Amino acid sequence: NGKNVDIASYQVKVGDVITVKENKRDSKYFVALKETERTINVPKWLEFDSSKLTGKVVALPAREDIDLTIAEHLIIELYSK
Repeated sequence: NGKNVDIASYQVKVGDVITVKENKRDSKYFVALKETERTINVPKWLEFDSSKLTGKVVALPAREDIDLTIAEHLIIELYSK
């Protein structure tokens, strides 16, 4: 959204646009990302434009959108101690 963020735990909202800084676009990682556009699997709650190196949060992910095997009860048990 035009703001610099350097907080790893920053929480995005629906409609937020994330872009790569202009001076970082020529790094090897982002050049390779532009070239491999069709092999990227983007979750349905995100949009990605590899030509502009921008992403947009379309919706917040629901539990069924996350395809990792997570035992939530173990997380709750750990933090309840």
